[in-house]
Amino acid sequence: MQFLRVTTTERVHDDSTLEARKAKSKKMRETHTEFIPVYATLLGDTSKIYRFLINKSNRLTALQVTFRKKVNVSPTEGLFVMIERLDETGKVSTVMGNSNDFIGNVHERYGHSDGFLYLHFAKENVFG
Repeated sequence: MQFLRVTTTERVHDDSTLEARKAKSKKMRETHTEFIPVYATLLGDTSKIYRFLINKSNRLTALQVTFRKKVNVSPTEGLFVMIERLDETGKVSTVMGNSNDFIGNVHERYGHSDGFLYLHFAKENVFG
């Protein structure tokens, strides 16, 4: 598995200000009240940022299935979700996501102050 060099948070924050991101997520949440805005990257390829609006009542597994189709992950590769979180000092760290958690609950626990949820997906050859 590859290590995190550039976080999704850093990539998105380089492109816009906190106020612009807050306004964008607020507008999305007002328009789509049952959905959570998500930024995701594939670990090892942070050049592409994937954007999703995911229903709060969906589980992380549903997002994994969607991401698997979008990125063309082979059937022999496992897909792991890592959730970015900010500590009190603003330092980014990751936690392994439980695929049975609801997106809404994950957002409540690990959502950033700008209203987005930041994820990494890691591919690993686990099935042979």
